[in-house]
Amino acid sequence: QVQEGDFRIDATKGNGNDTLLLTQLCGKSGKVLAFDIQKQALETTKKKLTAAHVPENYKLLLESHANMAEYANPDSVSCIVFNFGYLPGGDHTLATRGETSIEALTQSLTLLKKGGMISLCIYSGGDSGFEERDQILAWLKELDSRKYLVIKSDYYNRPNNPPIPVLIIKKYQKLEIEGAILDEEQLKAHMEKIAIQHTLKAKSSKNTYPVPQMLENYAKIKSVYNLLNEHIKLGISIHP
Repeated sequence: QVQEGDFRIDATKGNGNDTLLLTQLCGKSGKVLAFDIQKQALETTKKKLTAAHVPENYKLLLESHANMAEYANPDSVSCIVFNFGYLPGGDHTLATRGETSIEALTQSLTLLKKGGMISLCIYSGGDSGFEERDQILAWLKELDSRKYLVIKSDYYNRPNNPPIPVLIIKKYQKLEIEGAILDEEQLKAHMEKIAIQHTLKAKSSKNTYPVPQMLENYAKIKSVYNLLNEHIKLGISIHP
């Protein structure tokens, strides 16, 4: 899922294992933000990254993941990783909480690129109880299936409340116009191809591009496309 040059977020850096993997995968041209509210997590992660001699493509933040929207733009992140629960080897009273976890997940949906993925590992039981787990699972259940694919797995034969792995994949929006389904990226590529294949002139005759009919068709497509995108931004459902 993570390609070289991508922007990704470790929302719960913990002991730094996920941060380390993300920095290695994205390469020198990529970027990683790592969040945690515990100084111990930041220091442990910093030591791990330094020892591994990874590229300096990361920023370690002593900050709640509920504020991640202040550090990234919408539709800019390819992968976001969460581990819910408490820091292994740390203070068990400083665990993630359902309210702030769901706030962070909600922000993640906005920051995620189309085709991007959010990885969740939900720990429960013991000191942390089950409240956060149940809140997150209920939130996942309500995600719009037209916009997001949610894949929940489990360790079926493992005792003692094993962690629950979940993936959220942000789907590409498809626009239906007069019976034709247009993918946003395909539409862009098609219009760019048309532009490349024709020479634009200041004064156009009947035999040069752009011809009146093509301009009219493009104007209609652009108008409908912009209107539907505004509906998507406002959360208005679009039915075929």
